[in-house]
Amino acid sequence: MTQAQRLHDPLVSVVVPTFNRGHLLPRCVESILAQSYQNLEVFVVDDGSTDDTSEVVGGLAADARVRYLPLETNQGANAARNAGIRQSTGAFVAFLDSDDEWLPEKLATQVETFRSLPEQFGAVYCAYFVKHDHRRHALVPEVVQVDGNALPILLNGWCPATPSMFMLRREVFSAGIYFDEEMRTLQDLDFWIRLADHYQFKFVPQRLVIKHNHLADQASMNLPKRIAALATFERKMTPFIDGRSSAGTARRLAKSVLRQTSYEIALASAATGRGEQLRQALGVALRNGFLGPRVLAKVGTALLKSALRRS
Repeated sequence: MTQAQRLHDPLVSVVVPTFNRGHLLPRCVESILAQSYQNLEVFVVDDGSTDDTSEVVGGLAADARVRYLPLETNQGANAARNAGIRQSTGAFVAFLDSDDEWLPEKLATQVETFRSLPEQFGAVYCAYFVKHDHRRHALVPEVVQVDGNALPILLNGWCPATPSMFMLRREVFSAGIYFDEEMRTLQDLDFWIRLADHYQFKFVPQRLVIKHNHLADQASMNLPKRIAALATFERKMTPFIDGRSSAGTARRLAKSVLRQTSYEIALASAATGRGEQLRQALGVALRNGFLGPRVLAKVGTALLKSALRRS
């Protein structure tokens, strides 16, 4: 490929983190290989799977663009994404969760959008569909639309539904912005906030991703991990809360994120009768501003219902 061709059709690196989803990988990877934009490389990063993932990827790797990167132990999606990023060579990097899929114009649309954007735009993201295990038809969720500074709305509680919506410039990672491998939940919000503190976002309205939700696979509802991650998240938000960020309204908005996140954990803890986790989550919320009587009433109701079920 000539230099002119490389500039016109830049290589896109696709990172697919996976753990014990060998049965879902063909749908995911085939949706990548079916893209209308074909100058791509695919890194399937196996996060210590114990199923048939390696055999499945072996079959998919008949296409030389598909590469298998096994990790020795399960380290979490953040470590898997980072491993793929570090192996990648493309001018742009896109992520696809191994249970999701893309529609054929996803990469072409985002590459074309990047061509018209100045370098301060580091992220292009799209709209998506949602399919649930227990529902026949796909849902069409509302998507927050950002054209420029995404930091205020991220700090006000918006977290993009999935990294599968995004394409990022290589320069993002050259600047040292990676996923935090210590965090097993809230990691996406943490990453988007740090990215938005340095780069602008661009929304494209086409629905180009199908996000699959599985009732039996809700890792984000692991309450001990969420409590541990919340403490890390609070520590990392301190620069914003203390006013050291470049965003003028960051202190107020960061407190709002912490209140909302801790409320969600408190509600889940109350519903499952986990008193110590409830206490910790409410403590974080109250340190960052009063939750309000309506919110506390919901937590109380969930706690009462949980107690009645156990009685």
